[in-house]
Amino acid sequence: AVFDTQQNVRRAVNEALNAAVPNAFRKPIGNQIGTKVYTVRDDPQTILTDLRAKYGTCTPSEKAANGRRFDEQWDPNEPIEALFDRLEDCYIFAMQNKPPFTLEQMIDKAITAIQLTGLYERALLEWQDFDEANKTWAQLKLHFEEAYEVRLASGLGTAASHGYVNNAAAETDDDSISTIQESLASIHLANNANYQALQDNLQAARTETATLRSELQAAHATMANLAQARQTVPAPALNAAAPSS
Repeated sequence: AVFDTQQNVRRAVNEALNAAVPNAFRKPIGNQIGTKVYTVRDDPQTILTDLRAKYGTCTPSEKAANGRRFDEQWDPNEPIEALFDRLEDCYIFAMQNKPPFTLEQMIDKAITAIQLTGLYERALLEWQDFDEANKTWAQLKLHFEEAYEVRLASGLGTAASHGYVNNAAAETDDDSISTIQESLASIHLANNANYQALQDNLQAARTETATLRSELQAAHATMANLAQARQTVPAPALNAAAPSS
């Protein structure tokens, strides 16, 4: 049963490789003509190793292109995750095609890209106060993703209204700003209504609790009176014993 399962897994993997690997990279061994078709007799790990050895080396132009992508500025009109994803892709590419980038280089690229927007001064100052041990890639992403989300939630807009060099010609959409302001006002009114409803519910709960407390106290008093009355009732007199004859 285990053997059959392994064979089924190998067959499924090789079928996926047949679909994914272009025909040009599936040349048969020796002088055979045509395209190599992977079967259950072929080891998937050997297939991937051979493909990587023959076709996995990138060209100098591809390396240069990866370096340029690594140095690109971030357009803050895009989600900040786009910046992190791009840097991670470049980092992984360089790991596979030496020389690799270091984590320190990737962190520096991210900080520089964020600094150039001029939009996250407070978050950058907070980052500078981090202990060196905590200045990791994971902490950087978490910290600046939170700053990005706070900025979006605050309604401060995008970089176009703050002088970002690539958006100097962008115009402010007054209709969009008005819509945002109206939405915020609606949210504020809704929050006020919810708050008032909550206060009303709390007051009703307090009143009901006070009523229940009074009823409970009255019940305790009644029980106490009954207990006291039971104690004051005299015990019935015992009948005198009849004289013996």
